[in-house]
Parts: sequence; C-alpha cells; structure tokens
Amino acid sequence: MKNIKERTCVTCGKKESKDKLLRWVVFKEKIHPDWTQKFPGRSIYTHHSKFCVEGFYDSPKLAAKLLLKKIHHHISKDEVLKHIENQSFTSVKHFFYLGIKSGVLVKGQNLIEECARKQDVFKVCFTASDVAQRTLKNMINIFGERLVKTKLTKDEMGSIIDGRPLGVVAFKGSEMAEKSRFYIDVINNLRSGDIDAY
Repeated sequence: MKNIKERTCVTCGKKESKDKLLRWVVFKEKIHPDWTQKFPGRSIYTHHSKFCVEGFYDSPKLAAKLLLKKIHHHISKDEVLKHIENQSFTSVKHFFYLGIKSGVLVKGQNLIEECARKQDVFKVCFTASDVAQRTLKNMINIFGERLVKTKLTKDEMGSIIDGRPLGVVAFKGSEMAEKSRFYIDVINNLRSGDIDAY
C-alpha cells in the first residue's frame, strides 16, 4: 500500500493527505501558492476552501510560521480563489471526459434511470443547481446519499461534456468518480463559502 503523506491545514487545523491541500511556499520574501507542490523551500498547507484560504490571508501568525518579518503575498486572495475554482472546473471536465471515454459516466436522467433498472451500480450522481424538482426527486430515490447537488448550472454542466444543457450525470464505480467528487466539492465550497460543503 502506498504511503500517503498527511499535512495539517494552518487555518482549520484538520489533517488531510497533501494532494488534497494547497501548498504555500516562500520565494524571494513573498508567499506563493505552489500549485504543483514542487517548489523548494519552507512551506505550509491550507484546504482549497474559501474559509481556509481567507483565514490564511488574514492570519496574524502567518509571518512567524514562515519565518518572515513581514507578510507579502505574491498574488491576491481573490486571484487565488478564482484560480482554484478554474482549476477545479478544468479537473472536473477532465475526469468527466475520461469517464465518458471509458464508459463509466452516464449522462442524462433517462439513461441513468434505464441503467438503474438494469441494476447497474453507480458510485455517485451529480445534479445541476437548476435541475427540475421532479428530476431531483427521481435521482434522490435512486441515489440517496450518493447524490451530490452541485453549484454548477445546467449550462455549466453541459459545457463540461458537449455544450448542451445537462442536469444530471452519474458515475459507475471508479477512481474518476472520487476525483470528480473532490473537485465538485471544492467548487461547491467556493461558491457557497460553507466550510462543511467540502
């Protein structure tokens, strides 16, 4: 089994595997987000959530943690939050594309219901924020707690796949489902500001 390295978010104090956290590093007396987690130097970590990033920027103890006399951020808090959301959207797009190509992503209410009648096992279902109430109820009946209501509109969900509005997609069991769920949760958190949306 692979050894998973855990780190602690400096804002909320929760431990998480480092690949689910945003790494920050000091370079030339400025704090930079290290998107690739490969820059050399002293580093600390935060969740990708709005609460944790904002708390990181507002922390009076940050200078001491990074052994700096004064805090200088390389980019603004709003730019970081926008970049996190854009990268998360791009990642969702990537995993949805792979899911379609490998046959583990089913799109649209009718196809999902048909697969469910055939006893296909789904890992997770994502619904758009503006999906019809009837559709939402039908999906809740099929998926229960495996249903994730996203903060993405039908137009945004459709733009991920083929450009046509789309209210519902579902993953059959795969690692792509888990990765998509992580990035959807990041987007939901950033758009709602709710720390528990993660």
